[in-house]
Amino acid sequence: MRKDKKLSKTTRKKRRIKNNEVSLKLFLLFFSVFVISVFSTIIVYNLTVQKNYPTYENKIPVYIRVVEPFNVMVNSRTDAFYFGGGPRGSILKLNFNITNSIEKNVFVVLSVEGRVSDWISFSENNFVLEPGETKNIVVIAEIPMDAELGYYNQSFIVIREFVE
Repeated sequence: MRKDKKLSKTTRKKRRIKNNEVSLKLFLLFFSVFVISVFSTIIVYNLTVQKNYPTYENKIPVYIRVVEPFNVMVNSRTDAFYFGGGPRGSILKLNFNITNSIEKNVFVVLSVEGRVSDWISFSENNFVLEPGETKNIVVIAEIPMDAELGYYNQSFIVIREFVE
């Protein structure tokens, strides 16, 4: 009888130790998952949240005229992007310079709003200008073959500058 009780106590002790080991492993597993989750959240938050940089935005009107073939128009005014005119399927280009005149780097984003937004692209976009730096940008307007004849003037090229 005594031997059975002793075995029983030993068996119970081994089971308790084994249960403690399992509990410790589970605790370490959950703790590791928690730590990884916290660090992942911090990293994702820092990568995705936009910094609160001062932003400056300038909207410049765009004027394009779609004309009959062999009738190309040019306009050299500087208060807007006057592409002049061109026939369907033609490509019109304008150059402009953008200069950083402040003492900090500026991140520049160009976009187009309005009726001709699908027609316009830029030679360069999403770039950093260092203090005093000037970049020449080519604005390219590709008039689609199915464009109707007429004036297209309800669009804007938007220049957004984010000071770093």
